Amino acid sequence: MNSYIPKWGNCRVTYYCGDRSWMTDFHSHKYYEISLILSGSIRSLLCDRCDEGTHSRLVLTAPGTPHFIYMTEPSLYHRVNLCFSMDFVTDYVPEWQDLSKVFGVSGNIIPVDGEARDFLLGKLNAIHGETNPFRQRLLILELLSHVLELDVSRADSPIERPPKYVVDALSYIQEHYAEHIVAAELAWQLGISRTTLMTAFKKHTGTTLADYITRVRVKKAVSILKLGESQESAAEQTGLYNGGGLIRAFKHCYGMTPKQYLKSISEN
Repeated sequence: MNSYIPKWGNCRVTYYCGDRSWMTDFHSHKYYEISLILSGSIRSLLCDRCDEGTHSRLVLTAPGTPHFIYMTEPSLYHRVNLCFSMDFVTDYVPEWQDLSKVFGVSGNIIPVDGEARDFLLGKLNAIHGETNPFRQRLLILELLSHVLELDVSRADSPIERPPKYVVDALSYIQEHYAEHIVAAELAWQLGISRTTLMTAFKKHTGTTLADYITRVRVKKAVSILKLGESQESAAEQTGLYNGGGLIRAFKHCYGMTPKQYLKSISEN
């Protein structure tokens, strides 16, 4: 599982309305996710497409699909998320192969108008209010069949694609965050100049390379600290070197120490 949603079973609908996205990095997880973004100045980034603006949209990811959603400027971010496990629906529906195409090879982003947004929100609310697994599956299938129709109707729409080297840089950081990462060396590996990397990275992620790496390390450190390991151990495993480096990184990202942050999330 990951740190973005609390522990859940086979199906869960969550609601969020606030002034930050809470998503810190280009990540993936083991479940299907459908995010209905209702408002906010938001950029959605997948491996092969991206989308930016204040319009409503769906962001769909299958298990193992990297994605990153963040705010490009201060605004009210409002979204509804549906997450369901790999076997909750797939083992019961022979037509799943056709329905799953809506998730795309590397995820999917579908802009939606007011009528479609209201319909989708109604279905998500119904899934949230339903406790019977069978009826939840039926509602999810109805939702996906409608989304598939929306996707087919915009098949010829232009798609904005992020530079491959930005996606490769994000993937590299996810795998090598515990190592010493030098911007010039990373750019050389990607076959571009340091300036090109730094400029494009800031444009497509909304943050600097150094700040992004710190956020990834802090997120990994949170997972380690939750297991009861020491701050020194968490720092060593995440490339933050020592307890002092860990504390500085937490204060930079969250404005509080690791202990204060863990206490704050345990109280929510």
